[in-house]
Amino acid sequence: DGGLSANFAVDAAKSLGMDVVIVVDNTSPLRKRTDLGAPWKIADQVTTILQQSTNKEQIQLADLVIKPEISDIGSSDFAKIDEMIIKGESAVDDLVSELFALIESNDHGEPQINYEYTSFNINILNSRQPVSENYHLYAENRHSISMAQIKYDIENLYSSGIYNRVIASIDTSGEKNVLDYNLVINDSVMDIRFIHNDLFADSVLLQLLNMGFNEPLNNDVLHKGLMEIKRMYRDKGYVLMQFSDIDFDPEIGLLSIQIDEGNIQDIRVEGNQVSTEYIILREFPLKIGKAYNSKLVKTGIDNIYNTQLFEKVSANVDRDDNHYVLIIKVVENKNIVLRLGGKVGSERGAQLYAEWANENFLGNAYKLSISGRYGEMDRNVGFNYRVDRVFESLFTVRFEAYYDWNRFPYIIKDMKSGEFKEERKGLKFGIGLQLRKLGQISIELRLENVKDAPYSGDLTEEETKRVTQNSELRTLSVRSVTDKRDNIAFPTSGIYNIWFWETANQLIAQGQEKYTKAYVNLEGFYTYWTRHTFHFRGLIGIGDNTLPFTEWFRIGGMHDFIGLHNYEYFGRQVILANLEYRLLLPFQVLSDIYIAFRYDIGGVWETPDLVLKSEDFFTGFGGWIGLNTLLGPLYIGYGDVSNKNGVFYISLGYNF
Repeated sequence: DGGLSANFAVDAAKSLGMDVVIVVDNTSPLRKRTDLGAPWKIADQVTTILQQSTNKEQIQLADLVIKPEISDIGSSDFAKIDEMIIKGESAVDDLVSELFALIESNDHGEPQINYEYTSFNINILNSRQPVSENYHLYAENRHSISMAQIKYDIENLYSSGIYNRVIASIDTSGEKNVLDYNLVINDSVMDIRFIHNDLFADSVLLQLLNMGFNEPLNNDVLHKGLMEIKRMYRDKGYVLMQFSDIDFDPEIGLLSIQIDEGNIQDIRVEGNQVSTEYIILREFPLKIGKAYNSKLVKTGIDNIYNTQLFEKVSANVDRDDNHYVLIIKVVENKNIVLRLGGKVGSERGAQLYAEWANENFLGNAYKLSISGRYGEMDRNVGFNYRVDRVFESLFTVRFEAYYDWNRFPYIIKDMKSGEFKEERKGLKFGIGLQLRKLGQISIELRLENVKDAPYSGDLTEEETKRVTQNSELRTLSVRSVTDKRDNIAFPTSGIYNIWFWETANQLIAQGQEKYTKAYVNLEGFYTYWTRHTFHFRGLIGIGDNTLPFTEWFRIGGMHDFIGLHNYEYFGRQVILANLEYRLLLPFQVLSDIYIAFRYDIGGVWETPDLVLKSEDFFTGFGGWIGLNTLLGPLYIGYGDVSNKNGVFYISLGYNF
């Protein structure tokens, strides 16, 4: 290889001690007069002319010059690469005798040995006929041949794959010197047997092996077929698969192929200080005795990560006494956590949150937590115990004991009459199941005491009677939650669907109320051109006439129905729809800035009515500006509802 000063640096190669220097002259011809229109073409022409004399001197120093016939191909004809390769191979074939002679004359200083012969034969030493092949033999059409060329012929004959032996000899006993290539064909394959192939049937492997019966064993075809089988195993994730033994019995023509599919004999877990091995292996789909599969291992690592108990998870395979051992290494997260938070807003005032949790109770991935919230209008204390997987099943179990205290506005005909307080204390027990399409579906039993009473304002006697209640509720509900939003504060894609059916019964643990209600909430987020997000929502809730006031549906708030205060409207039946357009602004102020516009329409009925009238519905219109701050989402908004005063909103932080 040369450079700018010399395309063929033969003198430089010999100065470095090279015994043989072979030049491949692939220099481009001079350009024609009509092909000198561009400046770079002229520069290339000048360089070629200047190097011609130097190239000629260097070529004369070479031991062998190979010059492909590429005079019609220019230096920029990149589309003719395949053609140049073919012409290069042809040029080497034309000079192969000189090439072999040059190599042999310089191999350990021995002179070249040429064998003179008059004709040559290919002799089949056994009775079987060879598979028809067109061999390129140097002995053909030549009267002398070197040892290197004979070796090449032997290798070329072997490459067909069907010969067991190839022997070359020269017979000088007759009038003519005859070069003989004596060939012994492999015995025929009569049957093929696979051993220890548990994953794929013989018919699948035979099709990939692509070998015929009653034909000589072809080692080349066998090798290619075995590589195809191995490639299929690899593609399916069985990366430890290998051929442990390949045997051919020529007496009966039986080809036996023994496969080691890489079965795991043992699985060990390392690094777990608190977590039991059981909860780790439970999440791992690959079991002892099964073939190692990289795809299942990846799934298992993801499953273990999804428990949120581990900071790092890895899996390695080790060889122990000729057995495969899978080693799962984990680094655990801290399982005891204390979380603090808060929120402040114009609607519900200031709130402080606290939670103590053991995320890996007893080392079995059980979640145990005690939480509290304190605010002007909302207070809560709760004890939660959750099992995300019951043994090997996908069922979940949840137990909750709680006390809630809340203040709600009581507004009649858009005039604030006052407030009432509501206290709830009780127990909940639920069994759930995660389903692919329906999300988390659960059955929940609720035992609750609920008290409502006036808190402030001038409530009439009728209003006081309505909001005064002390009931023992015993309910059974079926509910589903599907949450595929990509973000809680400012989602850009996904759905958020909730539906439930609930009934209360007086026969359960001395319950005092009997009712039935149902609720469906469907939401979707769709983003176009990166910055434009549309949010659609539809909600229907309906309860029977026995539904007590404490269980009525309540709507209102910037994210529920803009222009209303939180929980301002209530009734036994509610229908509403929201349409929101949100724009991500092309600049930032500490964080991304969003601006949104909303249009809401809905209706609330105290007595359920299947005949709906247009005058029963009201509309809301407004908008908000949002920032995703370090303390949580910040919202500043305003909304108007038809025939009432507008509402200004501001809030900072997440809901608890």
